[in-house]
Amino acid sequence: MLVMRADCRLYYYEPIWTYTFSNTTACGVIGWYYDFLKSMTTIIIIVILDLFTFTKCRIHGAHLIAQLSDEKSRARKRDEINFVTQASLQGFIFILELVTYFVVSSLVDARAAKFAFTTLAWILVHALDGVIAIYFNKEFSRLIRRRHISASTQNQLTASQSGQRSEQSTKANTNKKNVYSTS
Repeated sequence: MLVMRADCRLYYYEPIWTYTFSNTTACGVIGWYYDFLKSMTTIIIIVILDLFTFTKCRIHGAHLIAQLSDEKSRARKRDEINFVTQASLQGFIFILELVTYFVVSSLVDARAAKFAFTTLAWILVHALDGVIAIYFNKEFSRLIRRRHISASTQNQLTASQSGQRSEQSTKANTNKKNVYSTS
């Protein structure tokens, strides 16, 4: 068994505005094989399993769809298409991030480009993963809209009440001034 011991801690490297591993051969091997190829293989396997599951469900679920009403059938088909689209988009953005991080960033020298293809790409892939999940999940979208609507309604109510209190306070102060000025 081959045991490799290397200090491959991630550290911030100012000249290229990014976090990187130590620049050693061992860290290069670990980064390429363990980080890049393992991640890429895992994502590809997940996409294949998602597509296989979708196909299997379509084949075995065809007789169930025939028993459902047309509206339910269309809704189920739409949900299945959304699921495959979501899984595919999420897999695609992760593959794109891995390629930009490990391959494209090594082809550029400019500091801003290195930052964009490494750190910014890493941040964007995780942000977009959440956006895609929320966009394709009806329950998440409804929950967020409901909370947004109730929060904005609460803000409007609070602002309205504050405005009324401010008007009452202004009137009270004006009445006090009028009482003092007439005496």
